[in-house]
Amino acid sequence: MAQVIKATLEQFDRIYPLLEHFEIAGMDRDAWRMLLAQRWSERYDHFGYALVDSGRYVGFLGTFFRDVELNNSPHTICNLFCWYVMEEYRQQSLLLMLAVLREPGFTITSLTPSEEASLVLKQFRFSVLEDGVFIMPVMPVPSLSRGYRIVDGKKEMVEVLDDKERLLLERLGDAWCSHVVVQDVRNPEEYCLVVFNRVRKRGVPFTQVYHVSNLEIFRTNLVRFGWTFFRLNHTLFTVIDRRLAGGALPFPALGYRLRYPRLFRSDFLKPGEIDNLFTEMMFLGAV
Repeated sequence: MAQVIKATLEQFDRIYPLLEHFEIAGMDRDAWRMLLAQRWSERYDHFGYALVDSGRYVGFLGTFFRDVELNNSPHTICNLFCWYVMEEYRQQSLLLMLAVLREPGFTITSLTPSEEASLVLKQFRFSVLEDGVFIMPVMPVPSLSRGYRIVDGKKEMVEVLDDKERLLLERLGDAWCSHVVVQDVRNPEEYCLVVFNRVRKRGVPFTQVYHVSNLEIFRTNLVRFGWTFFRLNHTLFTVIDRRLAGGALPFPALGYRLRYPRLFRSDFLKPGEIDNLFTEMMFLGAV
């Protein structure tokens, strides 16, 4: 019977052939190594679990760990990605999931599960985190909201953000995503930081939003954000999870139901408290 071990960079060369099965555009060996070397938790130094049989690596389940503050106490979110087991070992796939579940009390998310993974996770008490997104086209009017300004330079953003958001920006780095701030010029301490990326699916480029720090400012400036993404990303559409948008968005935003809902398991956090930062959505071009 195969054994489960923690996946670290020391095993990267043995694990990489399993990652190649996902055929993710732009993710070669160097890109995978750079990604898996990232750490967003002080409690965990591994990036998943490997299934090993007599020295042969036959399965992998990835984990991105992220430390957050919950009621002034540290908490960890573990996001699952790239679950793959060779066909002849599929009956042992659950050993990888059980290794995750043995870790003490954290929130677990699976944001882009396959149909098979969804069925398995629901057996382990995972619930629906998100079942739909909004798609917002660029409006023909450049701006409808007065009294706000766009801040999209890194140096200028650092001057606007508070300590918590500055730390977030530092942890995100520049390699994996983009950021923009809309600031209330009448009350400069009021702003909205949005973290996003340019994503392409089926040949169509769009901007995908992963984090919104101030829903009121975001919703007030939907048109402004759309034109900012068009200027920065050359995209005509913005996609955002329903929970990140704070509820229904006005026309012409259109709702789209995800084929397989995003899932989570937590005794600590509610869906509205979980964004899509530090997940495979940011790094692997997932919708």
